[in-house]
Amino acid sequence: MVAPDVTNKRHHHHNPTHPHRPLHRRRHRLPRRALPPRLPSRSPHAKRVSPPSLLCITFGAPLLGNKPLSDAILRARWHGKFCHVVSNSDIVPRLLFAQIAPIAHQVKHLFDFYHSHMIGGGPVHGFPDDKKAGLYRYVAMQASAATENEHESDHVDAFAMRRRSSPYNPFGSYLFCTREGGATCVDSPSMIAHLLWSTFVMGAVEREEHLMYGDLVVGVFQRSMTRSDAVGLNEGSCYDAGISLALEGCGCAVGRGAIMESRELFKMARENGVGPNLEAARLSIELSKKTPHRLQIECYYDAFKGRSSKRDNRANMHRIKLASFWEEVVSMVEMNQLPHDFGRLRKWVYASHSYKLLVEPLDVAEYYRKWKSGEPHYLGQGRPRRYRVFDKWWEEAFGGTKEGRVRRRYAGLTQDSCFWARVEEAKEWLERGGGGEGEEEGVMVLLEKLRGFEEYAKGLVGRREVSKDVVVEGSSYWDWMERWAVKKMELGL
Repeated sequence: MVAPDVTNKRHHHHNPTHPHRPLHRRRHRLPRRALPPRLPSRSPHAKRVSPPSLLCITFGAPLLGNKPLSDAILRARWHGKFCHVVSNSDIVPRLLFAQIAPIAHQVKHLFDFYHSHMIGGGPVHGFPDDKKAGLYRYVAMQASAATENEHESDHVDAFAMRRRSSPYNPFGSYLFCTREGGATCVDSPSMIAHLLWSTFVMGAVEREEHLMYGDLVVGVFQRSMTRSDAVGLNEGSCYDAGISLALEGCGCAVGRGAIMESRELFKMARENGVGPNLEAARLSIELSKKTPHRLQIECYYDAFKGRSSKRDNRANMHRIKLASFWEEVVSMVEMNQLPHDFGRLRKWVYASHSYKLLVEPLDVAEYYRKWKSGEPHYLGQGRPRRYRVFDKWWEEAFGGTKEGRVRRRYAGLTQDSCFWARVEEAKEWLERGGGGEGEEEGVMVLLEKLRGFEEYAKGLVGRREVSKDVVVEGSSYWDWMERWAVKKMELGL
């Protein structure tokens, strides 16, 4: 039996409803889960690659710095770009706290010894034992004076006095390592100074660990790849366990006395180091409570400027509350009360940007609600500095603004938060452009500004990067466009 040829033939089934129309077979679609997942659309900013972040790492030789330099690094948000690896028995980092004049001769011999060893690469010889013992004894004696084990508060006060007597001030993060592979990272200046002294006093000095950082780094890496047992404490306190692990990692004793001695300093480190993270978490909670629903604050520019309804007054109350919150955020950033990378965290970059797009048009409306001709414009002297900070965060995160593809619909929020401020400036330019001579700026200069704004605004509208209230008939922008069209006809432009 020969199979029928169906290669080039269409088989139609009889349609009982319309006999003259063939009944086509229904195509069976695959279930949706069988289809390959659709990739999310990428924004124009997603293709941008952030510049590589620089990191300075030192081994046994922390960079010199005093209090002004340390404060300047904090203000520039560079605190996380420095990492200093320090051995618990290396004398070189501890020399930064000691008076060098009485031991200048021994220090010179020590550095000559290091230099000759690094060049020759041979065994460690040539540094007399008596000079080494005297040098270590001198540094240890000063360390003991600063870390005298008395009452907790007395110990902290004595240590603070010792720190004030030295011009050196640590900055960056310090990674304290031991020959057993332990490591503890600290970024609090007070805790760094304390560990520089205490680890040196408690550590052994038989080996020249300043020349052994290669082996120390390998040991730390190997130990980090293995699972270590947690320290067993009878106190049942996770906080005490954390202190014990930190002290064990940098080679300090893990007894009850060491924990009690370090409690106050870890508390100080928490206030100065962990505190910023807690403040950031607190701000997140506070922002979630203060941020209203979008409909509660979203208003048309012209309506809010005239304050024609109770809804606009309620929106103004939300505007004031949010301004107070974000002013506090900017102030805390500048006072280094938040993490050093706070302005680069995507959560806060997006939150500040959304706030700017939503609320700054209302700030512009409030400014020009009371503005009189001849006074400085919003973009000149009226714009709050917090918005400039948010612009900087956005530019550092995404490399500035970039024209994206044309939208199918108008944006929910105008993508230029200062658009209405530019409209207000253009309105004054238009009035001054017909004043003839005697103006501070020539008519031709004003006309060039008007053409520039017209081109810029048409670009935003053409790409639909403005909200609907911009192009609605009767808006300030609509009114300006009509007046500008009349002016161009009068001037024959």
